[in-house]
Amino acid sequence: MLHQSAMNLTLIKGHIVLVERPEEPLMSLKDLAMDAFYHPERGGQLSAESSIKTTTNPPAFGCTFVDLTVDIALCKVTINRILNVHDSGHILNPLLAEGQVHGGMGMGIGWALFEEMIIDAKSGVVRNPICWITKCRPCRICHNWKARSSKSMSRNPHTDISHWVSHQ
Repeated sequence: MLHQSAMNLTLIKGHIVLVERPEEPLMSLKDLAMDAFYHPERGGQLSAESSIKTTTNPPAFGCTFVDLTVDIALCKVTINRILNVHDSGHILNPLLAEGQVHGGMGMGIGWALFEEMIIDAKSGVVRNPICWITKCRPCRICHNWKARSSKSMSRNPHTDISHWVSHQ
């Protein structure tokens, strides 16, 4: 379309320009996207990919504290409060990260209270691999949660760290 090698082109403020002449826009990214999608001969999808290899990436950590009451006579467990803290790195999608933390809390409750993995002694096959789904779904536990999340960013010499705190 522009009759240039990709190596000769770059993007500056939403415009495609030649590397040697960045002051002369050749085409806007909007026009390229419209042409790529709607042109009958050249039409196609725009895609890009990038990767990075870090050598100083610290591991992520998390911990959960649960305050609960056990009524032995009634065989009832009441979760009074959960504090869930995660060192999650630099959060790109806060809503998704919060959902993952809350979902993990619900699954953790199910596994802690109801999961009994039954393994066949001869074959080693797990006989109830999805029992947490049938016994305790997070939505059954969390329907009345008043979950709050907060995030605090702290600097680390190797990465951005954010601490997600979720509690009931």
